[in-house]
Amino acid sequence: MLADRATYNVAQRIMLREADKLLTVPEVARRLRQSQESIYRKIRSGEIPAVRIGSGPRPPLRVNEAELAEWLYGARTEARDR
Repeated sequence: MLADRATYNVAQRIMLREADKLLTVPEVARRLRQSQESIYRKIRSGEIPAVRIGSGPRPPLRVNEAELAEWLYGARTEARDR
């Protein structure tokens, strides 16, 4: 029974890691080949969706990888339609 629970916990952690990968602002900046300041600006304006993880005066920002891909695809589609 304990082995089954351990296997379940490992599988659950792997699924969460793959399904909801959260990127830091520097990681997003590297992927989009833009400056971190530009990414922060887009997050502040609501253009790029982001969440704050943790508590305190300035918890770190994270961007969901899947949402970033959706945003990027949407931005490319809008640019193509113009």
